[in-house]
Amino acid sequence: MYLRLYQFNINTSHRSSVEPMIDNVLATIRAQNGCERCEFFIDHDSGNCGFIVLWSSMQAVDAAAAVIFPILTPLLALATAAPSIRFFEIYQPKT
Repeated sequence: MYLRLYQFNINTSHRSSVEPMIDNVLATIRAQNGCERCEFFIDHDSGNCGFIVLWSSMQAVDAAAAVIFPILTPLLALATAAPSIRFFEIYQPKT
């Protein structure tokens, strides 16, 4: 399993205009094959926010990228600074 973490900051005064974009990104990511979970998080006071996405496989990550990035890019363009996009493999203990 893999985790993609997007972190960025948005101006909280733009909240009402950003929420439909967030809803669209969530729905699009969740509809992709191999998406195990996708959640948006936000600190309303600071504007720090992001997405966390759990993927079943690297193939699912690669296949979804072409669909996700075109709708995610306009949202990330509203960030007050360069977004952080990180990728991790989930450790699964051997039993």
